[in-house]
Amino acid sequence: MANQLQPDILIGGIKHLREAEVTYVELAKRFKKYSFKDETEASITNKLKRGSFPATWFLAVLAALELDGVALEEI
Repeated sequence: MANQLQPDILIGGIKHLREAEVTYVELAKRFKKYSFKDETEASITNKLKRGSFPATWFLAVLAALELDGVALEEI
């Protein structure tokens, strides 16, 4: 579990998804650009409901949101 993100970071990531108004379907489409070709709306939903996923996946979420930057205090 060492490379799994903690719940407070997950909440921050979900907040960014909502603020960007990106649906899980749209996020799955954007993931393909970052070599996460197997992600679907269902797999994204499952990861978020489970409450943990690899840090690399979280970074892919941030990249897919095309943010200029994210302050650590925001996540």
